[in-house]
Amino acid sequence: MTWISNLALTYDEAQRLPIGDLSKKPLPIHHDQQVSHLNVSINGSGKFLSATVEEESIVLPATEASAGRTSNIAPHALADNLRYVAADCRNYVSDKQKKRLKQSFESYVKQLAQWCDSPYRHESVVAVLRYIKRRTLVIDLLKNSVLILDEEIDLNLETKGNKTIVSENPLLKLLTLENGRRDQSKALVRWSVEKRGKLETRTWLDSTVQKSWQDFVNSRKFRMDLCYGTGVQDAVRSNHPKKLRYSSDSAKLISANDFDGFTFRGRFTDNEKPVRQAVNVGDITSQKAHSALRWLINRNHGTYTFKEHRIVSWANTGIEIPTPQTDFKKLSLDDFTEQTVAGDEDVEDCIDHSIDLGKIYSKRLRDHLSGYRSKLSAVERISILALDSATPGRMAISYYREFLSDEYFNEISKWYEEFAWYQLTVQEEGSNLNKKKVSWLIRTPTPQEIVQVLYGNSLKGQPNLRKNFFQRIIPVVVERSQIPVDFVQLATEHARNPVKFEKDYQWQKALGVACSLLRGFFFRHPLASKRKEIPMSLDSSNTSRDYLYGRLLAVADRLEGMHLYLTDSKRSTAAHRLMVRFSSHPYSTWPIIYKHLIPYMQHLEKSREGFLQAMKNELDEIMSLFKHDEFTSDERLSGEFLLGYHLQRIALRPRAKKSDEQSES
Repeated sequence: MTWISNLALTYDEAQRLPIGDLSKKPLPIHHDQQVSHLNVSINGSGKFLSATVEEESIVLPATEASAGRTSNIAPHALADNLRYVAADCRNYVSDKQKKRLKQSFESYVKQLAQWCDSPYRHESVVAVLRYIKRRTLVIDLLKNSVLILDEEIDLNLETKGNKTIVSENPLLKLLTLENGRRDQSKALVRWSVEKRGKLETRTWLDSTVQKSWQDFVNSRKFRMDLCYGTGVQDAVRSNHPKKLRYSSDSAKLISANDFDGFTFRGRFTDNEKPVRQAVNVGDITSQKAHSALRWLINRNHGTYTFKEHRIVSWANTGIEIPTPQTDFKKLSLDDFTEQTVAGDEDVEDCIDHSIDLGKIYSKRLRDHLSGYRSKLSAVERISILALDSATPGRMAISYYREFLSDEYFNEISKWYEEFAWYQLTVQEEGSNLNKKKVSWLIRTPTPQEIVQVLYGNSLKGQPNLRKNFFQRIIPVVVERSQIPVDFVQLATEHARNPVKFEKDYQWQKALGVACSLLRGFFFRHPLASKRKEIPMSLDSSNTSRDYLYGRLLAVADRLEGMHLYLTDSKRSTAAHRLMVRFSSHPYSTWPIIYKHLIPYMQHLEKSREGFLQAMKNELDEIMSLFKHDEFTSDERLSGEFLLGYHLQRIALRPRAKKSDEQSES
């Protein structure tokens, strides 16, 4: 199934959703969405009653030409800019605009009259036609102080540097400043028709008005041809919708035909003759697909947004699904009380890190995802689509993939399980926004967190870094592809060098993300012989040189950290400062670090004898696992040393008192 037919199917499914508000569904066929500034109320006889200034996003009847209009004259069917709906607007503009505004109004009236003369006429639309034929809209708005004129009797006011005139007029506040001026003739007018016995006076919310316009458009004759999206005969569309990502978006997914300017020299060169030159897209199919995509992008869930970049994830039936950006914080350690907490002690103090909490997390994750699965049928289709635009007028699909629901959940659950690790998480405690709880929670870092660790401040000056990252990470999440090696290497290099970070928590976040990527890399190693599962508990039987050296560094860091806490010193430990050198030359650096520990161990022997003995035993146990030739090798450590370091560091936390733990956070 193509993306356009899939979106058209999504549109049909969305219309069945139990949502009463029309604005919360995809746009109706032959309609567009615009921001309106003025609400003009008239009665059923077409007499002016009142006008109010209030900005509101509305759904309005539109034609193929008006939905995609730029500088051409193409009126909407009912609600439109003042320059289209007001005949007397041309009396208050510059001379060079008068002719164009006259053509705009005449085009609007002609189209509206055709609708009112058809069998599909609507009484509210007829009332609007009666009123605009009076040609007094601007005069009425001036009388009601909705519009104001400058000294030259012009609606296009110079407002740059004049805050007073803007503050005193509500409409000017809503209009865009262009070349130092605000043009009131560009204000979009919507109509309310008040009539006795009529409950819904707002035409933009009246479903009978929408149905009337749809029936009228469908009754007109268009060139019919084969729609390649559905495989059926349909009216062929040549001018496709825009405004997909936001209201002022002018980029199109399907380019319109160009007969002048030649910005696009495509295969479509004949709009009139019923010949098939290339792939045709039906009018209804195109409208459904673009409307559904616009609706999906604007929903609160399922969309990642960064500047012009959008990643949309959805199920055809509109049911909420986990996406590549979902953060399952609620499946964190705080939820493992029954497996990890003894008695009434504090959860943070008594989590047993000697067991593999990753397996508990995986089970909870599968149980949680099964709740999503139960809402979807086995043949439910789930899709992911990424959009981007390099120019203001052209948009491209940079990624598209469809899944059956079981396939999707199997793939995405692997991402959350295989890349799970302890992540530093900062949470606000209750209603006190200034008090935050810092803890290590087992979860999978989101792509947003990963890209921040990889590129940091470089993202501000190079936005393409973020877009390229997401294009490469999506297949890792939903297709179980191998994590790009450069991501793993870059994250590892950051975590090796804690002194480069301004704040310690920034390094700790980088450490958690690096370990997550390393764990996932080993799960999906390109060589089957090197694939392995890294448990999320300290593996005291692991004799890997890199892993053991990481453990040694963590114990040294803990030992000196305890001394610094007891002496109320704020400096970093030697293990912390020398981590870069240690990871490059472990054998020659270890004696330097150990030499620093000797006076601290002498001090701890008096104040924390039990703690000191436990740390010495840990060092002896680690040293006994080394093979002699591996310990004496000064070769650079691989990223695996971070896994041993981090797990050893976390495993030491429950053995300390709560005050000691806080000193490390």
